[in-house]
Amino acid sequence: MGGRCRRRPKSSSKAPAASQSPDGDRRDGDPARLLCAELPAVALEGPRAVGKTETALRRATTVHRLDDIAEFDIARADPSRLAKGHPLVLIDEWQRLPESWDVVRRAVDADPRTPRFLLTGSAAPAQAPTHSGAGRIVTVRMRPLSLAARLLETDADALLEGRDSDWRIPRDASLLNALFQSLVTLSVRVYAQANEAKVFHLRTQGGEHEVDLIVQGAGGRVVALEVKLTQTASHSDTRHLRWLAERIGPTLADAAVITTGPEAYWRPDGIAVIPAALLTA
Repeated sequence: MGGRCRRRPKSSSKAPAASQSPDGDRRDGDPARLLCAELPAVALEGPRAVGKTETALRRATTVHRLDDIAEFDIARADPSRLAKGHPLVLIDEWQRLPESWDVVRRAVDADPRTPRFLLTGSAAPAQAPTHSGAGRIVTVRMRPLSLAARLLETDADALLEGRDSDWRIPRDASLLNALFQSLVTLSVRVYAQANEAKVFHLRTQGGEHEVDLIVQGAGGRVVALEVKLTQTASHSDTRHLRWLAERIGPTLADAAVITTGPEAYWRPDGIAVIPAALLTA
């Protein structure tokens, strides 16, 4: 096939720009920390048990926990109390008392310069706030741990065999492949969010071509990724990436196959092969 991704000089032995994260931190926490230092109000959203409250508690000085019956009753009797206290003020499970959103919005209107509020919640409120909070409360989406963070204490063999870890992997090949692809997709979405990029899946109308992950940056250029539960990438594994390179040309910044292999390297066709454990932002 004629399409080729960007080639690297053959004299260079440099591996693709991917390395293990030195501290395995939750990438979603980085924007939360920066935004809390600059913005008057930040709302952390995400599924249950993703770490929203724990992240917020590390930054908050005053804490209002609306899942506590006593604190909820006090706040419901006088919602304005939620705006009081030394910043940062955390309102945990704010959706239990939708008025709390409007209390924060009005407080930000009164003082839009001082970083003051953190809101956390896992579910949409039964009664929506009277105002969306647009321009006053910035929402940050938290996602589960990336694959790199999960691998801090679990080697690749243990991950694939389901041993020495808190989860057990089904040995059925199709299920294992689906799990691996889900973990890689989660990691890519986490790192894309940290870099203000978007993630898509590409499939042509007739199904002739399909690319697992398309990462698009702010400038419009894309990185194409195929996810394969193998240690190496064959010529067949890269056929859709080569087709995409032929179709979009310079818009394709790079292309790679994500595998379970031990090392990252460049194929002769210019497509990178990167172990999932080396994915990082």
